[in-house]
Amino acid sequence: AKKKHNIELKFDPVVLDVLADGYNVYYGARSIKHEVDRRVVNQIALAYELGHITPGCTLFITAEIPSSEEEKAKLQDSSIPIKIKVKHKDTDKYSELDPTAHMNKLKL
Repeated sequence: AKKKHNIELKFDPVVLDVLADGYNVYYGARSIKHEVDRRVVNQIALAYELGHITPGCTLFITAEIPSSEEEKAKLQDSSIPIKIKVKHKDTDKYSELDPTAHMNKLKL
């Protein structure tokens, strides 16, 4: 990402644990690749296509770990959400990307 798009990627260490939860013994490393593609790469690609990510920005990939059993019960399909935050080169604050924001524009 740095060489091709001038975008820096940073990961919260907890993301590795969350992605590892998608490991399947039968599929081996392919299951981890699938989790990374499905939960991280697709979000980044969509944000890039929508213009939310620009050259020179920094992406911070993190996971939102539920702090209580009630919050864990509310999770859809029991997977911990992975969040992507972007910091553009002209600011020092990260803002969270909403992977569903483009859908709000499509409401009929």
